[in-house]
Amino acid sequence: MNPKNYVMKAIKITVVLALLVIGSNLHAGVSFEGGISLVEKSTIHDGSDTSAKASFEPGVRLDLRVGETFTNGFGLDVDLGLIYNQMKANPLSAENGTLDFYQIPMMLEVTYALPRFGPFRAYLGGGIGAVYGIFTGDGTGLLGFDSDLTFGYQATAGLKYAINEHWEIGVAYRFLGTTEHELDSGFGSVVRMDGTLTHSLMATISFKF
Repeated sequence: MNPKNYVMKAIKITVVLALLVIGSNLHAGVSFEGGISLVEKSTIHDGSDTSAKASFEPGVRLDLRVGETFTNGFGLDVDLGLIYNQMKANPLSAENGTLDFYQIPMMLEVTYALPRFGPFRAYLGGGIGAVYGIFTGDGTGLLGFDSDLTFGYQATAGLKYAINEHWEIGVAYRFLGTTEHELDSGFGSVVRMDGTLTHSLMATISFKF
């Protein structure tokens, strides 16, 4: 057998087996979500022997999710979000003002929808990706901001209510964790902050194609 034909046959068999496992039919959709975000206290390390706790004001999270759900309940979503919280103290400034903290999660998430009960559908999810962090405020450098890129991991639980065949509304809880952040003070020194843990409670509206 021609090697090229053998490879093409193997690909076709792999696709067929994958469809048998995850379900041959799928429903694509898009979801818009928004709500409150709460960041747990984190520890600041400025290179000295001492460390300090950083606490955050309640903030907001907005998400755009695009994905597909298979007939067996499993799905795959791409999640792009924006989270804003204000740090109560600024570790980069001697004047000890505030520091604005933005997180932009870019996640790939596997979901599973439990069997429907009437118009309601509960679901769970978990995924990994990257989180782009932006810090703005005094002491963050010549341009007034600093940024970093961290590894992120996420878990989701939610409940949706079907208005009709295409539209759903609901609520969702989302947990987002990151690895260590690194901030440049703008004066040659580096300040590190332990990975952040963010909890969000969100309202959702979804459209299925």
